[in-house]
Amino acid sequence: MYYKNKKGETVTFENLKELFSSKRDVRNELFGSYLSEGNVEPVELKKKVEEKIAHYTRLCNNLKVLKQEVSRLAADAEAEKIKESVAEMSFEQAEAIMEQLKKKLSEQQANVGSTL
Repeated sequence: MYYKNKKGETVTFENLKELFSSKRDVRNELFGSYLSEGNVEPVELKKKVEEKIAHYTRLCNNLKVLKQEVSRLAADAEAEKIKESVAEMSFEQAEAIMEQLKKKLSEQQANVGSTL
């Protein structure tokens, strides 16, 4: 059985007995938290693994939702900084920015049209 540790290195165990004979911190690093000690009953371990997968799936989904909101807020903050910068630009600089924005808007409109 091959697993990856947090350094990306492969950690190998011949069987479950060898895996669960390893130090607890090694198993915690591989699986995120405590699973079991010593003699492992496969049916019980399977149940714990499925629970852990459901738990981490929920956490991952929550993080994805949070990332969307944080990304939106970060974009708003960046837009505010750009607005402040534009206020200090020369006419020529602002005109060059305006051309880039027009190009970006055209690309976005084309993408929206192609997904409908």
